[in-house]
Amino acid sequence: MSKLASIVLHNRIAALMLLAAFIFFGINAFYKLPVEAYPDVTNVSVQIITLFPGHAAEEVERLVTIPIESVMNGIPQRVSMRSISLFGLSQITLVFEDDAKNDVIRNLANQLLGTVTLPPGAQASLSPDATPIGEIYRYTLRASPGFPPEEVRALEDWVVEKKMRSVPGVVDLNPFGGLTKQYQVLIDPAKLKSFGLNLQQVFT
Repeated sequence: MSKLASIVLHNRIAALMLLAAFIFFGINAFYKLPVEAYPDVTNVSVQIITLFPGHAAEEVERLVTIPIESVMNGIPQRVSMRSISLFGLSQITLVFEDDAKNDVIRNLANQLLGTVTLPPGAQASLSPDATPIGEIYRYTLRASPGFPPEEVRALEDWVVEKKMRSVPGVVDLNPFGGLTKQYQVLIDPAKLKSFGLNLQQVFT
């Protein structure tokens, strides 16, 4: 300590310059330091959500979850992989090392997901780019007795979902369940011939 004090006293200008530089860099770091009330300390993770409507949990596990897990086993910097298979739904969570880059990992996961052969009707996608710190709001649409179930799903798809997406801060919506409304065109060959039309014209 005495030697350090002696050096500082004999080189006052250099010591003052070092002190000024130290204060400058300290103030600069203070203003650039991201300060958050609730800092995000969660791991880098990616969720793969697959909708497979109308299939039991055993079928979802065998036809969707296991094939995706097999492909995702080779992704680099993976620490753990968890999955859950429900009726018509598969969810796989991949957790990566702390120094993994989120955008790179999501890009790799998306590329590997494209190589998985899924059964017809299965729709797989990555979860929104948000962390578990973000709030997840779950809601259920319930109709009065006698209201058709397909109308409830149509109300969700065309009214509620559009309104919710316009709210600031909402990252994504994942509707699940309900009956999808379908429109069917039944062709009467006799009337079709009387109007001089063919099937291709009706399709067009």
